[in-house]
Amino acid sequence: MNSAHQPPAPPGSAPPSEKNLRHVARVRDAAYRATRAILDGDQSLPKVVQVARRAYALGRQYLPAGQLAFAPIACAKGCAWCCSQAILLSLPELARLIGELRLSLGEGELTALRERASASALRRRTGGPGAADTTPCPLLAPGCACGCYEARPLVCRGYNSVDVAVCEKIHRGNDEPRPYIPIVEQVYVGLASGLGAGLRQAGLDDLIVVLDSALVIALGDASAIERWRAGDREVFRAAMIEEALPGYQPPAVDEMIAQLGWGSMTR
Repeated sequence: MNSAHQPPAPPGSAPPSEKNLRHVARVRDAAYRATRAILDGDQSLPKVVQVARRAYALGRQYLPAGQLAFAPIACAKGCAWCCSQAILLSLPELARLIGELRLSLGEGELTALRERASASALRRRTGGPGAADTTPCPLLAPGCACGCYEARPLVCRGYNSVDVAVCEKIHRGNDEPRPYIPIVEQVYVGLASGLGAGLRQAGLDDLIVVLDSALVIALGDASAIERWRAGDREVFRAAMIEEALPGYQPPAVDEMIAQLGWGSMTR
């Protein structure tokens, strides 16, 4: 985890360094092995949720502390300029999230959340150019705090900035690059890819879904995640990228994944 100090970089400004690629390959391997071990002989829902928990723990373990000291992340509670983008996540992450929501919210609150998710999913799908990444997350709570922070998806954990003022300008329509710490996002890309590979090895579908559309499905059908676990991916058809975000361009991280010969995170 001795990643070289690097200045914050805008998205797509340069390919990952060879040193970063080696580190991310180790991260992916750790997530793959952990996922396989958890699901070995038991693909029950509690084990699926454990996969997500373990991935989140590995993220904390593999973040390069020296890099963060060199260029501290500016993100903090109440800063939500980035929380209007389309969020992609795996089904173990969704299962973990839904479990936490059902524990922390009452029936009325869950109904209200599903309605917000339905409205945001509709806007992303039909709002025209730019709507996919300019629609507030339905999990945003009053005060611009995440309503389920401890169970937030991998992509949210990796997304970062070292300058909140720039993020606000981007949110308001300014076309300028976000200064961020590349290795942080790359670590979470490695985790997501390793988790998916582990699911495939265990015989489970490594489906990637869009958060708000997936919330609508999972909060409306308590059996939806169990049905996915049993092999029915069609239950999440409306949350698949091609259905929920027609014409959406997959994240640039797919380029890095291709460099490592991993295929595509969003296939």
